[in-house]
Amino acid sequence: MLRRSLLLLPLAAFAAEPAPAPAPVIKPVPAVEPAPLEEEPAFWRNTGKFGAFGTSVASKDAATSRDPAISGTTTDTIAYRLGLEMGLDYRGGKHSVDQRLLAKYGRKKDEDRAWIEDADEVRYDGVYRYSFRKPHFVYADWGWESVFTGPLPEQRPFDPGLLKGGVGYGQLYEDLLPMADKLEGRVGAGARKRYGDISDAEKEAQYGLTAFLRYEREQTVSLRYFAQYEGFSEFNDLGHVTNVITAGLTAKLSSLLTAELGLRAYYERAPKEAGPDEPGYDEWSLRQDTLLGLTYIW
Repeated sequence: MLRRSLLLLPLAAFAAEPAPAPAPVIKPVPAVEPAPLEEEPAFWRNTGKFGAFGTSVASKDAATSRDPAISGTTTDTIAYRLGLEMGLDYRGGKHSVDQRLLAKYGRKKDEDRAWIEDADEVRYDGVYRYSFRKPHFVYADWGWESVFTGPLPEQRPFDPGLLKGGVGYGQLYEDLLPMADKLEGRVGAGARKRYGDISDAEKEAQYGLTAFLRYEREQTVSLRYFAQYEGFSEFNDLGHVTNVITAGLTAKLSSLLTAELGLRAYYERAPKEAGPDEPGYDEWSLRQDTLLGLTYIW
C-alpha cells in the first residue's frame, strides 16, 4: 500500500501542474496594394518673345544657296531686324504637342543703295507625340517654311515656300542638366512640297526618309542656347540628301537688353536629274547673325 502511494505521488504532482497555454494564432496581414500613380493634370503652356535688333551679318555662298532663308544675304551692310517667337505646347499623360512660330523681318542698307527688304525667315513647326514608354514615342509632325519677301524682281510675299509632314519614332529626354534642358531625336518617313516662283521639277512632291535632332538648354535665367539638325532623303533617289543646321545663343544683359548669335547652314546633294554645272548643290551655304537689341519675353 505504501509503495502504491509513493508511485502515485509523481503522477499527482504532474497532474497538478497547469497545462501549457496554447500558442497564439498569428493572422496574416493583408497585402497593401500600392496606390496608383497619379498622372499630372493636362495643361497648355504658351511662351513668346518679341525683339527689335541692330544686326551684323556674315555669309558664305549665299548668292547660289538653295535655301530661301540664306539666298540673297549680303555682308558689310547696316541692318535692323524685328523678331517674333511664339510657342504653344500641350502636356497630358502620354500625349504631348509642341508648336513653334518663328518670324524674322529686317531691312538693310548697302553702301551705294537705299534701304531694301532683307531675305528673312518665317516658319511654323508642330509635332504630336504619343509616349508608349518613356523616353520612347511615336509622332506625327508638320511644318511650313518661307520668307516674307521673295527674290527680285517680283518680291512676292511668302514665295517660295515649303510644306512638309511626316510620321515615325523618336526619343525625348528632359531635365538632364540644370536649370532646364531637352534632347529630342526623331527618325521616320515624310513628304514635302515646294511652291512659288520655281521650276516645275522643283514643285514636284517628294517622299523620303526624315531625321531630326535638337538639344536646347536654359543654363541660367539669362543664358540659353540650342542646336538643331534636320535631314531629308528621297525614296527614289537616296543620294539626294538635304541637310539644314540651325543654332542660336541668347544672353540677357539686362531686363530688356539682349544679345543674340544665330547660325543657319544648308547643304543639298545633287539629285540624279541635276545638270553638271547647276549651282547650289554639293556646297555648304551659311548665314551668321549677331544681334543686339531690346526684347520682351512672356
